[in-house]
Amino acid sequence: MKFNGLLFFSGLDLERGVQYIFIVRAVNYAGLKVEASSDGFTVDFTPPVISKAWIGTDSDNFLYQSDSTKMIVR
Repeated sequence: MKFNGLLFFSGLDLERGVQYIFIVRAVNYAGLKVEASSDGFTVDFTPPVISKAWIGTDSDNFLYQSDSTKMIVR
């Protein structure tokens, strides 16, 4: 299924703790082929822990930051 330019797959029988690699192969009308693969991902069905995110490294939570090259969140 394609949605907003992204592909979604449902009905896959993935197993917890197993590493999978996603491989994409494309062929154009001229018969030229290209292949790319992910570096792998491990399936984890554990829900995330709800917590708070703090901006910056200090004990104070900042509402903004001035550095536009990186963002520090803890």
